[in-house]
Amino acid sequence: MSNSAKSPANRLISKARSRRSDASYLWTCYSHKIDADLILESHEELIHWLIFLEFNSQVESFWIPAGDEIYSDSLGGPPIRPDAIVIDPAGQREWHDVRVGVVDKDNLSSKLIASSRVAAACGATYRIYDNSDLIPHMYKIAPLLRLCSFVLLCRFVKQTESVEAAVLTYAKDRQHGKFIDVLNNFRYLDQTIVISALGRLYIRGALNIEINEQAPTLTTSWHCNETN
Repeated sequence: MSNSAKSPANRLISKARSRRSDASYLWTCYSHKIDADLILESHEELIHWLIFLEFNSQVESFWIPAGDEIYSDSLGGPPIRPDAIVIDPAGQREWHDVRVGVVDKDNLSSKLIASSRVAAACGATYRIYDNSDLIPHMYKIAPLLRLCSFVLLCRFVKQTESVEAAVLTYAKDRQHGKFIDVLNNFRYLDQTIVISALGRLYIRGALNIEINEQAPTLTTSWHCNETN
């Protein structure tokens, strides 16, 4: 069975069986931004995905390279598999390298310099994300996972797209408010779908949502980045 033909569950089992016994956690997640199931191989990759990919309005699209997606340059450098390949709104490409601990980005190791060189040869900007980038966002992780759970719950609900469009129209008209305002305006709809729509709009960059340790709550604030 090819990787593309495997179900998310089978891919997760295959990934788990191929790992060392002392390896870190595996996370299986749904990305609405690229409408795909992901397997992330550490807490660091989970944080990076939430903060710098899924909920980052400066990321148009991305993918997690498969095990056989290897890059190299003509200088004989080591083969490279980025942790993520990103396309920004201008169509520019970035390679993201997620590292455990802290990297001295002003004095890169020869291996990381080679990775940067390969990225440049492939037309991409090489970016390293380490604990100094990830830890300041730790308080956002549980709230963003809660939003992701609403988005996932409504992934295959037919009316989700129409509800999202209606919520966006409302948001463009009001420009800012709280979750309770949206829920009251659409009180005739399933509230789970309404919250899912707010999450989807946040992922696509149409809304900004206030993220604190309790979010999302009825008093969570939002503001719209689009106008009528």
